[in-house]
Amino acid sequence: MVADFPPRPLRDIAVRHVRQAGCPSYVAFATLDFEPSADGAAGYAFVNVLPDETLPWEYAAALDEGVRLELAESCAHLTVGVRVVVRAARVHEVDSNETAFRRAGRLAVQEALRRVSGGVSGGVSG
Repeated sequence: MVADFPPRPLRDIAVRHVRQAGCPSYVAFATLDFEPSADGAAGYAFVNVLPDETLPWEYAAALDEGVRLELAESCAHLTVGVRVVVRAARVHEVDSNETAFRRAGRLAVQEALRRVSGGVSGGVSG
C-alpha cells in the first residue's frame, strides 16, 4: 500500500510549547523533519540525531509518543508512511518535562498537516 502522508519531505517543522501557569511549568522546543518512507510504503520511524546532552532520552521518547498519538488521531483516514527526524531541540533546565515534549510532538504533526494542506507558517506554539 502506498502512503498518503507525507506527500513530500516537510523540513524544519519548528514547534514550541510554553505554559507558565505556576508549578510545574511546561517548556519544549523542537525542530522536526517529516520525510516519506524510503520505499513509499506505510510505516513509522522516529530518528533522534541529537546527543543525549541536547535532548535527554526521556524527552525524545515523549516527543516520539506525541507524534505517534497525533498521527493516530489526525491521520486516521490516511495511510501514513513517515520517517520523523529530530533536527534540533532546546531544553529548559527547570521547566522542561515529558508532558511538554509530548505536546510539542503533537504540535509538530499539526503543523506538518497545515503545510500539506497549503498553509505555510514559520512555526507553531501551543
